[in-house]
Amino acid sequence: MADPTQQELAEIAETRAEIFRPAWFGRLFGARLGLGETFWSGHVGLQLVAMPLWLLLVVVVPTVAPGLRAGSLLLFFIGSAIVTLLVTQAVVRVALAGRHGLWGWIASLFSLLISAQSLALLGMWLSGKL
Repeated sequence: MADPTQQELAEIAETRAEIFRPAWFGRLFGARLGLGETFWSGHVGLQLVAMPLWLLLVVVVPTVAPGLRAGSLLLFFIGSAIVTLLVTQAVVRVALAGRHGLWGWIASLFSLLISAQSLALLGMWLSGKL
């Protein structure tokens, strides 16, 4: 889109305003977005939420209230694993449903690796290695 019209710019602004709202999460986890938006917004964009939560639950809470350390870490790692698995299943479903070629396979592979990492971190924490 080299020179978008005013109507196209308004549509883009409206679409952007929907991101990270409850209905958008429903479409994301329900595999009703495009592959690019599902992969990039799901895995990278959600880090805009995950990193402040990490800072709060993994760094601040254990420092301020050491007795809450186990609960706050468990909350973060389980929540992170659930969201990652939801995004991964959406990426794989969108990739398999469309004609995305090599990009669909690459996105699915990376999503599976991201989920494996999230589950490994949860497992490490549960086994006391983290």
